[in-house]
Parts: sequence; structure tokens; C-alpha cells
Amino acid sequence: MQAMSTKLDEIIIDLLRRELGNDADLVIALYDAYKARGPRGVKDKLNDLLSKYGIEV
Repeated sequence: MQAMSTKLDEIIIDLLRRELGNDADLVIALYDAYKARGPRGVKDKLNDLLSKYGIEV
């Protein structure tokens, strides 16, 4: 199951890079955060990124 998930992740990431170009990095980071910790992971990642600008969610 893990190998299939990894292959699926590669396909999703490739699709995101093709469709979004330079903007894909943010989406991929949020995708990885969601996979790791669900909605809480996304919130933590957004906090991490936005804290550089003095913003907290």
C-alpha cells in the first residue's frame, strides 16, 4: 500500500508542477502537511509561512 501511495503522490506532485508552475511549491507543501497531520498540519504550515510576515492564523 505504501508503494502505491508513493506512486500516487509522485503523480499528483507532477500534475501540480505542470499545471501550477512556480506556484506549485506552496500547494505541494500544503499537500504534504495535510497528508502528515490533516487539517492541523495545513494550519501549522500556513502559520509557519505567514509568520515570516508577522501574520498568524
